[in-house]
Amino acid sequence: MNLADSMDPEGHRTERERIADLLATLTALPFCDSADSVTAEATAIPSDQDAVVHCRWSGRHVELVLLVRTNIYPRDAREILWRMDALTANHPGAVPVLVADAISATAKEMLRHRRAAYFDAGGSLFVCSEPVYVHIDRPAPRPMARRVQSLFRGSRAQVVHCLLLAPRTWFGTTRLAGEAGVSPGTASVVLRHLEQDEWVHTRGRGPTKQRRVADAGGLLDAWARNTERVRPFSVWDYYVPVVPEQTLALELHRAFEAHGTDYALTGESAAQRYAPFLSTVSRIHCLVDPRDDRIDTVLSDVEARRVDQGANLSVIRAPFPGALASREQVDGVWLASAVIVYLDLLRVGGRGRDMARHLRRERLGF
Repeated sequence: MNLADSMDPEGHRTERERIADLLATLTALPFCDSADSVTAEATAIPSDQDAVVHCRWSGRHVELVLLVRTNIYPRDAREILWRMDALTANHPGAVPVLVADAISATAKEMLRHRRAAYFDAGGSLFVCSEPVYVHIDRPAPRPMARRVQSLFRGSRAQVVHCLLLAPRTWFGTTRLAGEAGVSPGTASVVLRHLEQDEWVHTRGRGPTKQRRVADAGGLLDAWARNTERVRPFSVWDYYVPVVPEQTLALELHRAFEAHGTDYALTGESAAQRYAPFLSTVSRIHCLVDPRDDRIDTVLSDVEARRVDQGANLSVIRAPFPGALASREQVDGVWLASAVIVYLDLLRVGGRGRDMARHLRRERLGF
């Protein structure tokens, strides 16, 4: 194995640094008595690209064969699994371990399903080898985390949203860009990232290449995990002297329509209209475009006043440009898409998660 100390042009950690991090993590485990790396030449492993770690786990000697890589996606994970199977067949008792800068969530799931060991720069560790089972799940390393977060923010989120609204539709880049309201370049970047994680199927080549969502549930789960980790959008709470909730929703609708201002109900109010679940809803969550200077006038028309407690109306900035363009009219009011409502419910707390599961089952179906 080449243990050069220099950092590559993209800023990846050196092999020496990756292995040192793994050794530090292993020796901190309560059952690990020792862990030392040796060169491949000092073992029977026939490759100069692999390192070997000798461990004593609860008094038992274990040989870890390290497969050192940079970033791993599902396609890479399949190649790694093939190598692991070959190593295990040729060296019974050895435990192959993938050591990488970053491993995508989809690739991690694939490796765990095959009980294949891995370690990444974020400190995540998975080892399932009799008699040891270790699963340390930590946030993805910063470059991988930024890549994932970028898919679910701004104009890129519009592309993912458009795909989830039509998961069985084949899209070319130009058509997807048009329907999502983004540039073809943005659509192309998102599709390339989704293809790496195998969240889309592909057909055709070149200008005729098309993609369709392959795993809508997995893609929505990834968006949900990201939503729960990032800072929530600003929320302004109001009390409006209008009850019950159905009446307030209609009053808001009339006020917004009178001023030609877009809005969309989300959270419990929207979920209840898409797929009834609760007996009553006490607060309305309303998405608006904060750049629209008519919002204050609309709220004044319904006599809304800011409060710290006892709110029955929460006004929230739309999560991404174009979020209001996908709204649907139900029972005389505008609702955010079921995808947006589902994600917002996960933030609500209380019965929000139960409502989210119900909405996903009844309305989204994935």
